[in-house]
Amino acid sequence: MLLKAVRSLRTWIVLLAAVWITAVIMMISSQPERGAASVQELAERVTDALRAADSERLAEVVSLAEGAEDAAQATVSGFAEAGVSEISTKAELLRGRMQLTVSYLRPDGGRGTLHLPTVHADNRWQVTPIPLP
Repeated sequence: MLLKAVRSLRTWIVLLAAVWITAVIMMISSQPERGAASVQELAERVTDALRAADSERLAEVVSLAEGAEDAAQATVSGFAEAGVSEISTKAELLRGRMQLTVSYLRPDGGRGTLHLPTVHADNRWQVTPIPLP
């Protein structure tokens, strides 16, 4: 009986379907959640992404539903093209809203800051990139 079931095409189709469904569920559940658990973690991740010029890491915390990769790429490229260094980010309450303040050093020695609005939804913090330095 067992040997007949192993040779049956139906058994293999059912087994293959079960494996495929399990694989899809595992891939979906292993996707990291977008955003950060806290605003401090968000600030750290933005700083790390900008320092490393890594648009993929920045896109993971961008609040845009569509175009997050493009916005992250434009932001990282803008910082790289401007030649800024000593990038640091901190969370601040400005004008009644939690924002990230990105501080940097320009090539001419001047300091600059950029305020990025944050979004808190579904217990995750995300950032909305805006014009560049």
